[in-house]
Amino acid sequence: MSAQTSFLRCLQERTVRPLGSESEIGVDIRVIAATHRDLDQRVEENLFRKDLLYRIRATEIKLPPLRKRENDREDIPMAAALELKPSFVSFPDPENSDFEDMLSVLRKIQTRIKKQSYQHRISDPVDWYIKNN
Repeated sequence: MSAQTSFLRCLQERTVRPLGSESEIGVDIRVIAATHRDLDQRVEENLFRKDLLYRIRATEIKLPPLRKRENDREDIPMAAALELKPSFVSFPDPENSDFEDMLSVLRKIQTRIKKQSYQHRISDPVDWYIKNN
């Protein structure tokens, strides 16, 4: 609970005190939080601060678990397959590649997607890539 108290104070006051410092500095932060736990129940059990929940619940988007979203389960592999198609990046043969080779390629893919999203100021780089390739 002490971490929750400190975090709530940071959100309310918009200041933090760096470790070892005697003065506070102003911060401008945005919070995106996700959980699979029922926070209202955690509040009732005194495991989560009610005032912190109020602060982070400014805009709430409830999504059902992936196991209950049939369409998303079908779309995710398709989107991944399109992202990995050979014109985008050459993916090494899993039979003849070591783990480091595979990680290297995945990092390249991640970097290319980030670059495209910054260059084109798009919010969903996967969707943009699918439509434009």
